[in-house]
Amino acid sequence: MVICTKGGFLTPDGDMPADASEYFNHEYVATQILREGDVAAGCHSMAPRFIADQIDRSRRNLGVETIDVYYLHNPETQLGEVPREMFNSRVRGAFEFLESAVAAAKIHFYGMATWNAFRQGENDQDFLSLAAMESLARDVAGGSHHLRFVQLPCNLGMTEALTRPNQSLDGSRVPMVEAANKLGITLVASAAMLQGKLSRGLPPFVATALGLQNDAERALQFVRSTPGITTALVGMSRVEHVGRKSLARCRAPASKDEFSRLFERGKQA
Repeated sequence: MVICTKGGFLTPDGDMPADASEYFNHEYVATQILREGDVAAGCHSMAPRFIADQIDRSRRNLGVETIDVYYLHNPETQLGEVPREMFNSRVRGAFEFLESAVAAAKIHFYGMATWNAFRQGENDQDFLSLAAMESLARDVAGGSHHLRFVQLPCNLGMTEALTRPNQSLDGSRVPMVEAANKLGITLVASAAMLQGKLSRGLPPFVATALGLQNDAERALQFVRSTPGITTALVGMSRVEHVGRKSLARCRAPASKDEFSRLFERGKQA
C-alpha cells in the first residue's frame, strides 16, 4: 500500500466550520502559519510553514509516521496571480522544505498533483515544464532529489499526457509520458473515468478495440494500459466500489497496435 496525500489549498481540517473566516484566522493567521503575501488567488499557498503544518495534520489524521508521497496540489493555480519568476521561487522554496521533510522521515517522496499544468500548450498561462520543475529540485538537492511523482488527468477524454508533445527535453518536443520516463519521474493518472462520465455511453469502436464487459472496465483499461502511466486512480464513494472484482477481470495491457487503431477511430469519430 502506498499512502499519498496533498496540500496547497486552504481547506478546513474536517467538516466546513460554521464561520470559515474565523476558523482560518484562528488556525493560520493568528498562529503566523500564513503571513501577508503567502496566499495566492485567495485560496492557495506553497509557503513552507503552511506545507509543514499540512504535512503534520495529514500524518495525524492518517495515523502514520511517514507519508509515502506528498503532492503540492495544483500549484499552477498561482500562475494566474504571480509572475512565473516568483512562482518558480515559491516552488523552489517548497521543494527545499519537502527535502527537509524527507530527511526528517515525515515523507518519503514528493511531487505535484496537477490538473492543467502538464496538459496545456507551452503558451498557456498555467503550463508547466516538467524539465524546469525537475531542474529546480536538482538545484535544491542534486541528482538525489526526491521529486519523483506527478499526478495528472489521463482518460479517454483527456489524452494529452500521451498525445500532446508539449514538453521540451534534450532539444526535442515530447509528450508528458516520455518526458517523465527520461527524467525518472513516476506518472499517476487521476480522473481515470472522468468522475464516472466515462463509465457508460462510450462509442462502439472502444468496445471493439478493448473488449471487456462494460464501459467502466474499458475506460479504466485504457488508462492502465497507457505506456508510461504507473497507476490509474479511481475514486471510491461507496464500499461496493472497493469490493468489486473489475480489476481482476481486466486483461493484460493493450498492445501498441490496439492503441493505434483506437486513436485512429477516435479521430474519425
